Amino acid sequence: MPLYTFYLCDDSAQPYTFEANECSQDSEVFRKANELLQEHPRAHFVTVWESERAVLACHREEPVLRAVPQVEIRHDA
Repeated sequence: MPLYTFYLCDDSAQPYTFEANECSQDSEVFRKANELLQEHPRAHFVTVWESERAVLACHREEPVLRAVPQVEIRHDA
């Protein structure tokens, strides 16, 4: 199985740690990258390499903040 290196990057886009994992195919890499983002709250994104080949950059999904229109709620009995 190919060996993939997952680099966890902080908000300055610098890797602060890495993890090497064997995956049977590239499609498994996306799942593992998302797992690592869940396990490492400091990570803003993960880049994945297989030897010298860039495989994936997986970014944390940031919540979208939207204004909520004011609605009058009436309690008629």
